[in-house]
Amino acid sequence: MTESSAGPSGIGGWLILPLIGMCLTIVLTVINLVIALGPQSIEGFKNIFSAGGGLESLRIPVIASMASGVFIVVYTVFTLSNFLTKSLKTPKLMIVMYMVLVATNAIDFMAASKFDEVLATNMAPRGFSGLLRSGIVASIWIPYFMVSVRVKNTFGGHEESIPEVFD
Repeated sequence: MTESSAGPSGIGGWLILPLIGMCLTIVLTVINLVIALGPQSIEGFKNIFSAGGGLESLRIPVIASMASGVFIVVYTVFTLSNFLTKSLKTPKLMIVMYMVLVATNAIDFMAASKFDEVLATNMAPRGFSGLLRSGIVASIWIPYFMVSVRVKNTFGGHEESIPEVFD
């Protein structure tokens, strides 16, 4: 860990946790996508996407959930590469990533609720816990990336004010 007269800098301290979180997000999301697209799911997809299968109402939730998973992997890999190169864009990318994680967990919760409604499964509680967890994570790390001295020293000055985060 490097310390300067202006305070801590470098990828150390609490900044290690978002790094670990991004790596886990990529790995776990890829595993979930592989499982969801695995051979055991082919019959279910055939039923959902066949005409007259009776499960047409699950098409949009399935597509939205899969698309959001792919987007999360791509965006997180992009953000991780900026993080590791200490790009000036990293704080903004991280803030957006946490908001996107909340949004994709909301999509998964809505998809799980639709599955529960149509198939009488019990997936919504797991979807809600993911949404709650991502909301808590975002409420901690978004402010951290906005005000942390280590973030400022590591990724360059982010003197812009909070409303300008999305410029």
